[in-house]
Amino acid sequence: MLVIIEILCGLIIFLLYYYFTATFNFWKKRNIPGPQPALFFGTMKNIILGRTILAKYLKSIYDAYEDAPFVGIFNMREPILLIKDPEHIKNVLIKDSALFSSRGLPVYSKAEPWNNFLFFADGPMAHVIRTRMSTIFTPSKIKEIYHTMLESLERLDIYLEESLPRNDHMINCSELGARLTADIIGNNLMGINMTTLTTENFEKNDFIRYSNMTRGTNWSIIVKVIMQKTFPRLYNQIGYYFFNHEEVNNFYVNFLLEIMEYRKKHGIIKPDVVGLLMEIKENPGKLSEITGSDVSNEFLASYIFGFFYAGYETAASTICNTLYELAFHPNIQDKLRKEILDTYAKNNGQLLYDHINTMPYLNAVFKETLRKYPPADSVQREVSTSYTFKNTDINVPKKQKVIISIHALHHDSKLYPNPDIYDPDRFIDEMSHPRDPMHYLPFGHGPRNCIGERLGILQSKVGLIGILRNYKIDVCEKTVTSYGYVSHRFVTAPSTDIFIKMTKAN
Repeated sequence: MLVIIEILCGLIIFLLYYYFTATFNFWKKRNIPGPQPALFFGTMKNIILGRTILAKYLKSIYDAYEDAPFVGIFNMREPILLIKDPEHIKNVLIKDSALFSSRGLPVYSKAEPWNNFLFFADGPMAHVIRTRMSTIFTPSKIKEIYHTMLESLERLDIYLEESLPRNDHMINCSELGARLTADIIGNNLMGINMTTLTTENFEKNDFIRYSNMTRGTNWSIIVKVIMQKTFPRLYNQIGYYFFNHEEVNNFYVNFLLEIMEYRKKHGIIKPDVVGLLMEIKENPGKLSEITGSDVSNEFLASYIFGFFYAGYETAASTICNTLYELAFHPNIQDKLRKEILDTYAKNNGQLLYDHINTMPYLNAVFKETLRKYPPADSVQREVSTSYTFKNTDINVPKKQKVIISIHALHHDSKLYPNPDIYDPDRFIDEMSHPRDPMHYLPFGHGPRNCIGERLGILQSKVGLIGILRNYKIDVCEKTVTSYGYVSHRFVTAPSTDIFIKMTKAN
């Protein structure tokens, strides 16, 4: 009996070993270099165990294989192709984008209902949703939104006037950016007053609180990653009842149902996200054909979560990162403030929508912030058919995932000399020294780039204008000299609170 048990144990161990290592020669057979994978973890042990983030890992791989256009890596047993060459990046994102229309991200529709959002959608679904959602982000709609952004700046001024003296003029700019952008997103995309600029306790705001709950604690993130990778079907079935998922989903569904009912009752029609979701609910069109059923409340609520989270988190981080850099670079700050004040002076103390694009230094500062601190650390795509990369003999099978490291490209010293130095002049000179568009990807590129790019750019620039016009930014005793980043779903954010000192500019 003991012998039989030993044989069975040995067989199980052998089968498990074979399962986790059977793919490890995948890249060798294609003559693609890459690090040696390890049992169970592949090449991503430190990511799976939470010791590092994807941005740093991919940068280390990018640098280690300096001259290679491709590098083969493994997420546990799954082979993934890191693409470095700009021509191949362009083929994936633009020229052959129809073949790479899916991000290849796991969607746990039962465990995490908010993952039904556009960012995670596969090719056909993404095309239909994007076509309908894009009506909210046209240049004319963004121009209309601009006027309500100015109202947010007025609330911001009142908030700063009241809060700065109470805190010795020190402020958490991570929270400041989030307060402002949440106010803008709430008013413009959902038609509600978020009160983030009028209430003291920011963390107790329902939208902020429930958005933060989807991130999870460090231990819960590790547990979720291991479950998702080893038992994805089981996680999708039981994950909803753990990690606060049920509470979060109920909040977004109830919010959407209440606001839709209120608008129906009072005959309110608004061209925002809620208004569009109400239209989709009444007339789902091709969505019903793709899903094979009616559009659920959970599906619609995921778009409230997605647009709020992506809209406020990315712009808030960009504003925070810019203020942080300006605190350490007063010469850049003074030059930017002068451009802002000169623009107001030239236009009789007003700043119209069209004036934003007449400030080249503001644009350079904004682009340099996104260069050093890209909102997403990488772009992933999944090919829908067997694919041979142009002018190579490298062929990958259907469903192969490829990844492009935005962080690594933006910090490549060959592309951006002294990449850790904050220098907006890189983008002042870009007209005379053009760079390959595939070497600057803060919003992605091609048909699946960030749908809210125009809105994100505008609210970040408006926020910076409103702050720097009236306030001088300095370091203080609580200002950190450096900080890391954490990845939350589809955006990156500072790993710690960032404090600065703000005083009246004049």
